[in-house]
Amino acid sequence: MTPERTARADAVRNSERILSATRDVFADLGPDAPLEEVARRAGVGIRTLYRHFLQGRPAPGGRQPQRHGGPPRGHRARRG
Repeated sequence: MTPERTARADAVRNSERILSATRDVFADLGPDAPLEEVARRAGVGIRTLYRHFLQGRPAPGGRQPQRHGGPPRGHRARRG
């Protein structure tokens, strides 16, 4: 048996901001709006967006956030 977890106040605020930004972005840009824009308008990082809402689920349209600055985490370069 596990005790119920209470969300931290900042996590609740982030969730509310993300939901509000999502409604605004999709209303403005349609269903193909980039998730990075949702995160930007919510004032959170893209990882926070994924942690709150997309963990373990594919992104809308099967898209992944754009990564900048190198290969994805856990990537191992092929040798020889």
